Amino acid sequence: MKIFSLSEYVRENGQARAAVILGITQGAVSQAVAKNRDIYIEEKDGTTSAYEIKRFKPELSTEAEEV
Repeated sequence: MKIFSLSEYVRENGQARAAVILGITQGAVSQAVAKNRDIYIEEKDGTTSAYEIKRFKPELSTEAEEV
């Protein structure tokens, strides 16, 4: 199993190939790299998948605001 950041994967394979593998447009790959999104590509057993790590920011309860 190999795991790459999206930026690493693009450097090694190019935006066009990354787009095809992920099933998105080259423009979407370009924007994700430019925005430095926390996206990782995983190659395992001949398949490639991607996931994004996002911070969890719980919203304030409306009850908490009614003080």
